[in-house]
Amino acid sequence: MSKGIEDKIRRRRSFLPALILGVLFLVGWLTFLFFVPPQNVFLTFGFVALLFLSLLFFSSLLMGRTRRGLVFSLGVVLFLVLGYFGAGNWLNFILLTAIGVTLEYYLSRRR
Repeated sequence: MSKGIEDKIRRRRSFLPALILGVLFLVGWLTFLFFVPPQNVFLTFGFVALLFLSLLFFSSLLMGRTRRGLVFSLGVVLFLVLGYFGAGNWLNFILLTAIGVTLEYYLSRRR
């Protein structure tokens, strides 16, 4: 088989499990959002971890590549963590976006 056909088969096979995991993590995150009060650091870490995982799966599906989903998810979660510590402003948003775009460009050019 050619490489293009193998990639299509591999993507088709991994679409449903990624969608199911994304929905499960999104439901877990929404449950955490509405029913768990942020009383300590560990609960905040769980909130951010569930958000990261749900964003990772959904953005990977939407963008077609796991690497792009990872870069996007890391950028969003890092900005939210900066906002949690009081440093989330427009300059940090622009800098994180520029770092994410540069990282994706660098990783795509290496291949």
